[in-house]
Amino acid sequence: RAPATEVANWARGFEQRRAYLQRRNAEFFMLVAPVKEDIFPEHRPSWMPRERVTTEIDDFLGALSPEDRARVADPRDTIIARKHEAILYDQFDTHWTGLGAYLGYQALMEVISRRYPDMTALPASAFTPTPQAPNRMQRDLALMLGISNFIKQDRVSYATIPENDPARTEFLGPRTDWTAPQIMHTESKGGRTLLLLRDSFSSELVPLLKPHFSRIISVHVQDGFFREDLVEKYRPDVVALVMIETGMRFSMDLKPALAQSIPPLP
Repeated sequence: RAPATEVANWARGFEQRRAYLQRRNAEFFMLVAPVKEDIFPEHRPSWMPRERVTTEIDDFLGALSPEDRARVADPRDTIIARKHEAILYDQFDTHWTGLGAYLGYQALMEVISRRYPDMTALPASAFTPTPQAPNRMQRDLALMLGISNFIKQDRVSYATIPENDPARTEFLGPRTDWTAPQIMHTESKGGRTLLLLRDSFSSELVPLLKPHFSRIISVHVQDGFFREDLVEKYRPDVVALVMIETGMRFSMDLKPALAQSIPPLP
Protein backbone atom coordinates (compact mmCIF):
# COMPACT_ATOMS: atom_id res chain seq x y z
CA ARG A 1 0.00 0.00 0.00
CA ALA A 2 1.24 3.47 -0.87
CA PRO A 3 1.78 6.08 1.86
CA ALA A 4 -0.98 8.65 2.41
CA THR A 5 1.06 11.44 0.84
CA GLU A 6 1.38 9.50 -2.40
CA VAL A 7 -2.33 8.65 -2.44
CA ALA A 8 -3.11 12.34 -1.90
CA ASN A 9 -1.00 13.16 -4.95
CA TRP A 10 -2.99 10.68 -7.03
CA ALA A 11 -6.18 12.42 -5.95
CA ARG A 12 -4.70 15.77 -6.92
CA GLY A 13 -3.69 14.28 -10.26
CA PHE A 14 -7.30 13.30 -10.88
CA GLU A 15 -8.45 16.79 -9.93
CA GLN A 16 -5.93 18.33 -12.33
CA ARG A 17 -7.24 16.26 -15.22
CA ARG A 18 -10.86 17.01 -14.41
CA ALA A 19 -10.27 20.77 -14.10
CA TYR A 20 -8.13 20.89 -17.26
CA LEU A 21 -10.85 19.19 -19.27
CA GLN A 22 -13.64 21.29 -17.84
CA ARG A 23 -11.81 24.39 -19.05
CA ARG A 24 -12.19 22.81 -22.49
CA ASN A 25 -15.87 21.95 -22.08
CA ALA A 26 -15.10 18.27 -21.59
CA GLU A 27 -15.70 15.86 -18.72
CA PHE A 28 -13.32 13.33 -17.17
CA PHE A 29 -14.35 9.90 -15.90
CA MET A 30 -12.64 6.72 -14.77
CA LEU A 31 -13.78 3.10 -14.78
CA VAL A 32 -12.09 0.69 -12.38
CA ALA A 33 -11.64 -2.72 -14.03
CA PRO A 34 -11.44 -5.18 -11.13
CA VAL A 35 -8.62 -7.66 -10.85
CA LYS A 36 -9.94 -11.20 -10.92
CA GLU A 37 -8.55 -12.17 -7.51
CA ASP A 38 -10.45 -9.27 -5.94
CA ILE A 39 -13.70 -10.72 -7.28
CA PHE A 40 -12.88 -14.31 -6.31
CA PRO A 41 -10.78 -14.08 -3.13
CA GLU A 42 -12.02 -17.53 -2.11
CA HIS A 43 -9.88 -19.03 -4.89
CA ARG A 44 -6.65 -17.36 -3.89
CA PRO A 45 -3.68 -19.50 -2.83
CA SER A 46 -3.50 -20.43 0.84
CA TRP A 47 -0.80 -17.84 1.53
CA MET A 48 -3.11 -15.00 0.45
CA PRO A 49 -6.19 -13.65 2.28
CA ARG A 50 -9.35 -15.57 1.38
CA GLU A 51 -11.52 -12.49 1.82
CA ARG A 52 -11.49 -9.03 0.32
CA VAL A 53 -9.00 -6.60 1.78
CA THR A 54 -8.63 -2.84 1.52
CA THR A 55 -6.41 -1.96 -1.43
CA GLU A 56 -4.79 1.10 -2.98
CA ILE A 57 -7.82 1.75 -5.13
CA ASP A 58 -9.93 2.02 -1.96
CA ASP A 59 -7.41 4.47 -0.51
CA PHE A 60 -7.49 6.47 -3.74
CA LEU A 61 -11.29 6.63 -3.84
CA GLY A 62 -11.33 7.73 -0.20
CA ALA A 63 -8.89 10.55 -0.94
CA LEU A 64 -10.95 12.03 -3.78
CA SER A 65 -13.20 15.02 -3.24
CA PRO A 66 -16.95 14.33 -3.52
CA GLU A 67 -16.90 16.09 -6.89
CA ASP A 68 -14.24 13.74 -8.24
CA ARG A 69 -15.43 10.57 -6.51
CA ALA A 70 -18.73 10.96 -8.38
CA ARG A 71 -16.78 10.59 -11.62
CA VAL A 72 -15.27 7.18 -10.84
CA ALA A 73 -17.24 4.09 -11.80
CA ASP A 74 -16.42 1.25 -9.43
CA PRO A 75 -18.36 -1.91 -10.34
CA ARG A 76 -16.59 -4.25 -7.91
CA ASP A 77 -19.46 -4.68 -5.44
CA THR A 78 -21.99 -5.24 -8.23
CA ILE A 79 -19.80 -7.81 -9.94
CA ILE A 80 -19.16 -9.64 -6.67
CA ALA A 81 -22.89 -9.69 -5.90
CA ARG A 82 -23.67 -11.23 -9.29
CA LYS A 83 -20.65 -13.46 -9.88
CA HIS A 84 -22.63 -16.65 -9.24
CA GLU A 85 -25.40 -15.69 -11.67
CA ALA A 86 -23.29 -15.80 -14.84
CA ILE A 87 -19.74 -16.22 -16.11
CA LEU A 88 -18.37 -12.72 -15.54
CA TYR A 89 -14.72 -13.79 -15.65
CA ASP A 90 -13.44 -16.74 -17.66
CA GLN A 91 -11.51 -19.33 -15.66
CA PHE A 92 -8.81 -19.38 -18.35
CA ASP A 93 -8.36 -15.62 -18.53
CA THR A 94 -7.69 -12.66 -16.27
CA HIS A 95 -10.14 -10.41 -18.11
CA TRP A 96 -13.86 -10.07 -17.70
CA THR A 97 -16.25 -11.60 -20.19
CA GLY A 98 -18.81 -9.61 -22.15
CA LEU A 99 -21.25 -10.06 -19.26
CA GLY A 100 -18.73 -8.71 -16.77
CA ALA A 101 -17.92 -5.83 -19.10
CA TYR A 102 -21.62 -5.02 -19.32
CA LEU A 103 -21.71 -4.42 -15.56
CA GLY A 104 -18.68 -2.16 -15.95
CA TYR A 105 -20.43 -0.36 -18.80
CA GLN A 106 -23.51 0.20 -16.66
CA ALA A 107 -21.37 1.70 -13.90
CA LEU A 108 -19.54 3.98 -16.35
CA MET A 109 -22.72 5.21 -18.02
CA GLU A 110 -24.23 5.91 -14.61
CA VAL A 111 -21.48 8.40 -13.75
CA ILE A 112 -21.47 9.86 -17.28
CA SER A 113 -25.24 10.39 -17.17
CA ARG A 114 -24.84 12.66 -14.14
CA ARG A 115 -23.25 15.17 -16.53
CA TYR A 116 -25.08 14.09 -19.69
CA PRO A 117 -28.60 13.01 -18.62
CA ASP A 118 -29.46 11.74 -22.11
CA MET A 119 -26.63 9.20 -21.98
CA THR A 120 -27.89 6.24 -19.98
CA ALA A 121 -26.94 2.59 -20.25
CA LEU A 122 -28.82 0.51 -22.77
CA PRO A 123 -30.35 -2.81 -21.66
CA ALA A 124 -28.29 -5.94 -22.24
CA SER A 125 -30.85 -7.00 -24.85
CA ALA A 126 -29.64 -4.14 -27.07
CA PHE A 127 -26.34 -5.95 -27.67
CA THR A 128 -25.79 -9.13 -29.66
CA PRO A 129 -23.02 -11.53 -28.60
CA THR A 130 -20.47 -12.21 -31.31
CA PRO A 131 -19.22 -15.64 -32.32
CA GLN A 132 -15.64 -16.04 -31.13
CA ALA A 133 -13.19 -18.29 -32.88
CA PRO A 134 -10.96 -20.06 -30.32
CA ASN A 135 -7.83 -18.30 -31.58
CA ARG A 136 -9.45 -14.89 -31.18
CA MET A 137 -10.67 -15.14 -27.62
CA GLN A 138 -8.82 -13.60 -24.75
CA ARG A 139 -7.29 -16.49 -22.84
CA ASP A 140 -4.05 -15.23 -21.36
CA LEU A 141 -3.93 -17.74 -18.49
CA ALA A 142 -4.37 -20.66 -20.89
CA LEU A 143 -1.71 -19.24 -23.18
CA MET A 144 0.76 -18.94 -20.34
CA LEU A 145 0.06 -22.54 -19.35
CA GLY A 146 0.40 -23.72 -22.94
CA ILE A 147 -3.04 -25.36 -22.99
CA SER A 148 -5.04 -22.89 -25.08
CA ASN A 149 -5.51 -25.37 -27.92
CA PHE A 150 -6.94 -28.04 -25.62
CA ILE A 151 -9.66 -26.22 -23.74
CA LYS A 152 -13.22 -25.39 -24.58
CA GLN A 153 -14.29 -21.92 -23.65
CA ASP A 154 -17.86 -20.91 -23.00
CA ARG A 155 -18.19 -17.20 -22.53
CA VAL A 156 -20.40 -14.41 -23.80
CA SER A 157 -18.42 -11.88 -25.79
CA TYR A 158 -19.36 -8.66 -27.58
CA ALA A 159 -15.87 -8.05 -28.96
CA THR A 160 -15.09 -8.10 -32.66
CA ILE A 161 -11.86 -8.31 -34.62
CA PRO A 162 -11.20 -5.76 -35.93
CA GLU A 163 -12.86 -3.61 -33.30
CA ASN A 164 -14.41 -1.29 -35.88
CA ASP A 165 -15.29 -1.28 -39.55
CA PRO A 166 -11.94 -0.69 -41.33
CA ALA A 167 -13.66 1.69 -43.75
CA ARG A 168 -14.73 3.82 -40.78
CA THR A 169 -11.44 3.65 -38.85
CA GLU A 170 -8.62 6.18 -39.06
CA PHE A 171 -5.27 5.15 -37.59
CA LEU A 172 -3.16 8.01 -36.24
CA GLY A 173 0.21 6.46 -37.03
CA PRO A 174 1.91 3.55 -38.80
CA ARG A 175 0.63 0.90 -36.39
CA THR A 176 -2.70 -0.75 -37.16
CA ASP A 177 -3.12 -3.27 -34.33
CA TRP A 178 -5.85 -2.87 -31.70
CA THR A 179 -3.53 -0.95 -29.37
CA ALA A 180 -2.69 1.66 -32.02
CA PRO A 181 -4.06 5.20 -31.61
CA GLN A 182 -7.11 5.35 -33.84
CA ILE A 183 -10.41 7.08 -34.47
CA MET A 184 -13.47 4.87 -34.73
CA HIS A 185 -16.37 6.48 -36.55
CA THR A 186 -19.57 4.79 -35.44
CA GLU A 187 -23.19 4.74 -36.53
CA SER A 188 -24.31 6.79 -33.54
CA LYS A 189 -26.15 10.00 -34.43
CA GLY A 190 -25.49 11.62 -31.05
CA GLY A 191 -22.57 13.68 -32.33
CA ARG A 192 -20.41 13.35 -29.22
CA THR A 193 -16.74 12.39 -29.16
CA LEU A 194 -15.10 10.08 -26.62
CA LEU A 195 -11.38 9.96 -25.93
CA LEU A 196 -10.90 6.47 -24.51
CA LEU A 197 -7.66 5.92 -22.58
CA ARG A 198 -7.67 2.17 -22.27
CA ASP A 199 -6.08 -1.16 -21.54
CA SER A 200 -7.13 -4.65 -22.62
CA PHE A 201 -10.25 -4.63 -20.41
CA SER A 202 -11.78 -2.26 -22.97
CA SER A 203 -11.86 -4.90 -25.71
CA GLU A 204 -15.24 -6.07 -24.43
CA LEU A 205 -16.31 -2.53 -23.56
CA VAL A 206 -15.86 -0.75 -26.90
CA PRO A 207 -18.91 -2.37 -28.59
CA LEU A 208 -21.08 -1.24 -25.68
CA LEU A 209 -19.90 2.36 -25.94
CA LYS A 210 -20.36 2.75 -29.69
CA PRO A 211 -24.11 3.55 -29.56
CA HIS A 212 -23.39 6.58 -27.38
CA PHE A 213 -20.57 8.26 -29.32
CA SER A 214 -20.28 9.19 -32.97
CA ARG A 215 -16.51 9.22 -32.70
CA ILE A 216 -14.28 7.21 -30.35
CA ILE A 217 -10.61 8.13 -30.20
CA SER A 218 -9.03 4.98 -28.79
CA VAL A 219 -5.56 5.17 -27.23
CA HIS A 220 -3.82 2.44 -25.24
CA VAL A 221 -2.30 3.63 -21.98
CA GLN A 222 1.05 2.26 -23.10
CA ASP A 223 1.20 5.43 -25.23
CA GLY A 224 0.35 7.73 -22.33
CA PHE A 225 -2.07 7.81 -19.42
CA PHE A 226 -3.31 11.28 -20.39
CA ARG A 227 -3.11 12.79 -23.87
CA GLU A 228 -3.30 16.57 -23.90
CA ASP A 229 -2.29 16.54 -27.57
CA LEU A 230 -5.40 14.61 -28.56
CA VAL A 231 -7.60 16.72 -26.31
CA GLU A 232 -6.37 19.91 -27.96
CA LYS A 233 -6.68 18.51 -31.48
CA TYR A 234 -9.99 16.64 -31.34
CA ARG A 235 -11.87 18.47 -28.58
CA PRO A 236 -13.66 15.43 -27.08
CA ASP A 237 -16.81 15.79 -25.02
CA VAL A 238 -15.83 12.94 -22.72
CA VAL A 239 -12.45 11.55 -21.69
CA ALA A 240 -12.63 8.16 -19.97
CA LEU A 241 -9.76 6.25 -18.42
CA VAL A 242 -10.56 2.54 -18.32
CA MET A 243 -7.92 0.29 -16.82
CA ILE A 244 -7.27 -2.49 -14.35
CA GLU A 245 -7.39 -1.26 -10.75
CA THR A 246 -3.76 -2.11 -10.03
CA GLY A 247 -2.67 0.25 -12.80
CA MET A 248 -4.25 3.30 -11.21
CA ARG A 249 -1.08 4.14 -9.22
CA PHE A 250 0.76 4.70 -12.52
CA SER A 251 -1.96 6.73 -14.22
CA MET A 252 -2.51 9.68 -11.86
CA ASP A 253 0.86 11.37 -11.78
CA LEU A 254 0.83 15.09 -11.05
CA LYS A 255 1.06 17.26 -14.15
CA PRO A 256 2.07 20.82 -13.29
CA ALA A 257 1.12 22.04 -16.77
CA LEU A 258 -2.48 20.96 -16.20
CA ALA A 259 -2.67 23.00 -12.98
CA GLN A 260 -2.06 26.29 -14.75
CA SER A 261 -5.01 28.56 -15.28
CA ILE A 262 -5.39 28.08 -19.02
CA PRO A 263 -8.36 29.89 -20.60
CA PRO A 264 -10.81 27.82 -22.62
CA LEU A 265 -10.04 27.33 -26.28
CA PRO A 266 -12.05 29.54 -28.65
